[in-house]
Amino acid sequence: MRISTKLPLVIVSLSIVPLIAACLLIGGNAYFSAKASLEKEVIRALEGRRESMQKDVSAYFQSLSDQILSFAAGRTVIDGAKAFRSAFQDIAPLSEEGRLSQYYNSIFQDEFEAQNADQSADTAKMLRGLSATTKALQTHYIVDNPNPLGSKELLNQSASAGTYDFVHKNYHPSVRSYLQQFGYYDIFIVDDKTGDIVYSVYKELDFATSLRTGPYANTGIGRAFEAAIQLGNKAEVVLVDFDSYLPSYDAAASFMATPILQDGERVGILIFQMPLDKINDLTTYEQKWRKKGLGESGKTYLVGDDKLLRSESRSFLENEPQFIKQILQSGVSAMTAQVIATRGTTVGLLPITSPGVDKALLGKSGVETFTDYSGAEVISAYAPISLLGLRWAILSETDASEAFAQTLELRDSIVRFASIFAAISLLVSVIIGVRTARTISEPIASIAKTLDEVARDNDFSTRCYVKTNDEIGAAANSLNELLAETEASLNNTREVMSDFARGDFSPRVTIECDGDLLALKDSVNTSADLIGASLGILQARLN
Repeated sequence: MRISTKLPLVIVSLSIVPLIAACLLIGGNAYFSAKASLEKEVIRALEGRRESMQKDVSAYFQSLSDQILSFAAGRTVIDGAKAFRSAFQDIAPLSEEGRLSQYYNSIFQDEFEAQNADQSADTAKMLRGLSATTKALQTHYIVDNPNPLGSKELLNQSASAGTYDFVHKNYHPSVRSYLQQFGYYDIFIVDDKTGDIVYSVYKELDFATSLRTGPYANTGIGRAFEAAIQLGNKAEVVLVDFDSYLPSYDAAASFMATPILQDGERVGILIFQMPLDKINDLTTYEQKWRKKGLGESGKTYLVGDDKLLRSESRSFLENEPQFIKQILQSGVSAMTAQVIATRGTTVGLLPITSPGVDKALLGKSGVETFTDYSGAEVISAYAPISLLGLRWAILSETDASEAFAQTLELRDSIVRFASIFAAISLLVSVIIGVRTARTISEPIASIAKTLDEVARDNDFSTRCYVKTNDEIGAAANSLNELLAETEASLNNTREVMSDFARGDFSPRVTIECDGDLLALKDSVNTSADLIGASLGILQARLN
């Protein structure tokens, strides 16, 4: 490779390689420092959101506890419990039960199938567990109620239940107003001796059944009743976790219960069926995620110890079709997905399996990155949350892609800047390298050309025309001096040798020179001396 090619390459390499290394080092350091800072900020935000939601949810459940205790201690509930219990015992049995069976097998069954992807309820079993009193009251206040399904609470008084009708008319409007004010799903008054639900606001099919011997004794409401009985005469609250509840069409239902006390003596049990809307409003920020600073994917949700959701999924609320597609791809059964779509909720239906849920239910708190139930990689801040004896998991999450979007933008920006800077630097280095190489290679090439011409033509009159003030210029000057001295010596020697050829041995090589030229000069002159002397001797003898 010619020096004119090597020099630019060497110069460019020596300039651009350290520059690229510096760009990589500085850019990499900036990127990783920014990423570490952003990760800390994301973690702080998630932990802060989780802790804030823990406080809000705990405060909400405490407020529910305070409400049921306060309501149970009021005259309306105390007097109503005694009045309903007495009136309940005086209900006359029906002479004909066909209309009630028809209601179970048509109106209730149709709605149940509509909400459960065409799955049927065992209405025959439900009917077998009903007492004569239950059948009578359900016929009067449900079957004969002129209000449509879902609005049975609008009836203040039946016309067929005797004393019970007058008690119901006196107390029902006040209890219904309380329920509407605080958003409960239902309110029940239960006879603490028999377990009979002597009053219900919404009159679902649990109305008037026995929580000791009836069809729902082993459900959440039955467990709430038994737990409240165990409290004795203590003004305390028990909470039973969400579980599917047949009278509410197998929707998730949770119950809170407390004894109704008069002068320290228990006269009944008050049970609230917990509202889902209020919990969802809290955990979904009333669906105002972006306004609350949660971006496009931030969410906070609750999971029960059965690993089913206890609050609504943001992904479901924002894009139901896409959500259903995602959970099917993640392994959720087609039946579960269909029921979620039919009921329009994920609460109590969607199983949540993740390291965060597992650790939170074991009482651990932390922040980790993993794949969530929708198949997205998320950063999750998880912790346990205790609510009146229940242990749930609370998780605050955001998609990793969104959380680190700024880091990726910074990375791309650094790469762009480094690439542009390196390209400009490369161009400048090439220009400088080529020009510098020319200042070095062209004089060298001129010297090489001169030497080549001398070697080829033996013409010592050739000169190297280099006009630089560096070492290469000095070399060119030395070469020219050498050529000039050699040329002069050779010319002088040639002239002397020409005189010799004409028989004149008197001329001598007189030029000043050194080295081999001096030796040549001395040899020629010595030869001339010897020849001249020999000729003198020969001439003398001839004479």
